Amino acid sequence: MKQLATRFIIFNLTLGIVLWIISLGYSTIQEGYFSNNALSIGKTNTTLILGDSHTQTGLNDSIIDHSVNVSFHGEHYLYTYYKLKKIIEQNPQINQVILGFGYHNLSELSDKRLFDTDKTSRSYSRYFMLLDKEGIMKAKNASLNWQVNFLKHQFHIPFQLKMESGLLKSTLTNTPISFSNFPFIGKFHNSNRNNFTTLEYEIHNHYYKKDKKTLLNTSALSFEYLMKICEYLDSNNIQLTLINTPLYSDYQNRIPEKFISHHEKCLKKLKNEHSNLVFYNFDRLIVNKNQFGDGHHLNAIGAKVLSLHLNKLLN
Repeated sequence: MKQLATRFIIFNLTLGIVLWIISLGYSTIQEGYFSNNALSIGKTNTTLILGDSHTQTGLNDSIIDHSVNVSFHGEHYLYTYYKLKKIIEQNPQINQVILGFGYHNLSELSDKRLFDTDKTSRSYSRYFMLLDKEGIMKAKNASLNWQVNFLKHQFHIPFQLKMESGLLKSTLTNTPISFSNFPFIGKFHNSNRNNFTTLEYEIHNHYYKKDKKTLLNTSALSFEYLMKICEYLDSNNIQLTLINTPLYSDYQNRIPEKFISHHEKCLKKLKNEHSNLVFYNFDRLIVNKNQFGDGHHLNAIGAKVLSLHLNKLLN
């Protein structure tokens, strides 16, 4: 019995030492991700484009002067806030940020994407490395995925490494980390899509509960982090331009008045507190059905029209 207890103690001590060494090594690797200006967008690029799939498909950064589009589909403003801060830390030349600000961004849908236990696996793996203690707790839910990523980034236990495989490979082979290696970095999506069969689903998904009759609530958390974005950019003397991207008329006309009026109310509050903020409402700019990918996204043809138009306004 005494021998068994001794073996048990030795085994646990050995396991603890091995885990400590692994944790220490992974911690060193993690710290290296954001070193050496790996998030540099180039000294000549002074405009950063952020948002979800609306700006990802709608704003072509090869057309908008000196811009880089890092939008990522389904991105909550909480994640955008932390991504923005991390990129600007390594790019002091940025003097303007363009951010998508649509009716759906202030819907409870945003929070569902953030907190629903069946939808957070990839988003936690993608964004958790950006978050501070406040962000970690704001994004907390009851899922195993949150717990795994908490252990991963707070105690450096190497779980769920698929999303950061590019970062790991570059670090372990001692080669420069590429901007695109970061899992939270998106890019302009040059879409050839032109399909409106999902329009009914899109409206219900964005603005209604599962019964397709009861309206979703608005998202206080989304607006809280939009305000944080404004405050951060003000404090760094960076111009913020909010845009509502074009919507196909059949989608536009079915948006519940609740969300349109809430959008206007929030915009008014933002403008009152941030006098330098600029807002462009392009929701009815494009009417040609061939220029839409679906009811609420542009395809490559529509993106060219919008990007050329915005570029003229910015200049």
